[in-house]
Amino acid sequence: MPITPTVEERAGCGRPARAAAWAARRLRAHRRMIARISQAAGMPVLSVAYRMQPKVTIRESIADCVDSYRWLLDQGHDADGIVVGGDSAGGYLAFMAPLYALRDGLPRPAGIAALSPFTDLDIDAKIAHANTPLDPFIPAPRLWDMVRACFPDAEYTDPWLCPVRAGLGGLPPTLIQAGSIEVLRADAELMAERLGAADVPCTLQIWKGRCTSSRSSPMSAGSWPPSRRSASSPAASPPAPPARRPPSLRARRAAGGARPTRAWPSTARRPARRPRRDPFPAVRPPTAAPARSWPR
Repeated sequence: MPITPTVEERAGCGRPARAAAWAARRLRAHRRMIARISQAAGMPVLSVAYRMQPKVTIRESIADCVDSYRWLLDQGHDADGIVVGGDSAGGYLAFMAPLYALRDGLPRPAGIAALSPFTDLDIDAKIAHANTPLDPFIPAPRLWDMVRACFPDAEYTDPWLCPVRAGLGGLPPTLIQAGSIEVLRADAELMAERLGAADVPCTLQIWKGRCTSSRSSPMSAGSWPPSRRSASSPAASPPAPPARRPPSLRARRAAGGARPTRAWPSTARRPARRPRRDPFPAVRPPTAAPARSWPR
């Protein structure tokens, strides 16, 4: 009997940020988010610098992620203690890496955590979604350019390239987070539906008014599922919220506050300006010396 995915509506707001497909962003761009996830979960995190397009194919990027998972197993880590996660393009790899690992005979990881995952190579569904005019960062029609660049000559229904077309029966319990106004919400909802049809426990969290990715991620803000926290670890309690930024000028005006005045430096402290030199001085004829009368 198919499992109905759990859908949770969450309230939140934050600074949106977006990963740049498979062709940009480095480990440093996600360091803060990864550190906060590690703190909230009470677990160490391994960040994978997989090769990106267009230097390699997407299958080689997936192979890099599978090799990192195999390396963890070779180091003595138990598969029941490994959770595979990623955001945007990394969310795509968070599903494809376990699928390829299971095909290679590796044990199943403990879970999958995907933030705004890209899971469907068919962009028409995203263009038809109600969030197309709402997403402030991703113009949905331009996603076709990204698919053609990162998946050249690929069949959009290939189960080993498209997660929503793959056999998902062997995947572990999954957490998917997405923003309520982003285009990739269509992929998150479709992936949760396919996981439920494959009898895979799945929790889908939709965050209102947010584009869930990178620094604005609710997961990076300490919303890791309580079941994944260690009860004996100090990190079991939610981390302290970050310091709030001072209100903007528009917010102060809306609250009735006066416009801040700027203290310009005194004119007495300004250095005197040197007279500008004329590059083309006028040539004047020499004048005769005045006549002088001497006393007798």
